[in-house]
Amino acid sequence: ALRSSTLAFRFDDQPGGAAPDAYTRLLIDAVAGDASLFMREDEIEKAWEIVDPLIRAQEETGAARPHVYTRGIWGPREADTFIAADGRAWANDGGGASLLGTRPTGS
Repeated sequence: ALRSSTLAFRFDDQPGGAAPDAYTRLLIDAVAGDASLFMREDEIEKAWEIVDPLIRAQEETGAARPHVYTRGIWGPREADTFIAADGRAWANDGGGASLLGTRPTGS
């Protein structure tokens, strides 16, 4: 007959003590055949399909550089201008769309 059982496992109770760090855990899962924390091959290929042209474009002489902005704000003002060209605005104020020129302090 099947019955419920409570499992109480603590790494501290095991020889060696502490829980494995993330990289060690990843290697243990790989050796055990658990691929749940890994990307599938098609996902990796798609990611490179998207990123490769961006990397190549940045390596070109005279390529546009990414817009710099202060850490902790929603992004550069150029992002507002970019989507405003299509009549859109970011919904980045936690409640509604921001208006051009009304950005969090520090931008």
